Amino acid sequence: MFIKEANVPKLKIGLKDGGTLMILEKPQGGALTLSGTSTIQNINTSLGDKVEIDATSSGKYKVYSVYRGKLKIGSRC
Repeated sequence: MFIKEANVPKLKIGLKDGGTLMILEKPQGGALTLSGTSTIQNINTSLGDKVEIDATSSGKYKVYSVYRGKLKIGSRC
């Protein structure tokens, strides 16, 4: 991912209605379950100490987690 110095705050991500967050690294604490995405606080805990979802985000977005998997993007996949 990236290196974050101790005195640098977390990167805050703002998500709008219909937005998508893709986590492509191992979530903090293991697998990210459906029940673990019910609140911003639960998702932020899974994101670790470098990134967090801004609390002003709408809550109407999708969260996907892929770890040691494949991601194919295209119209013929």
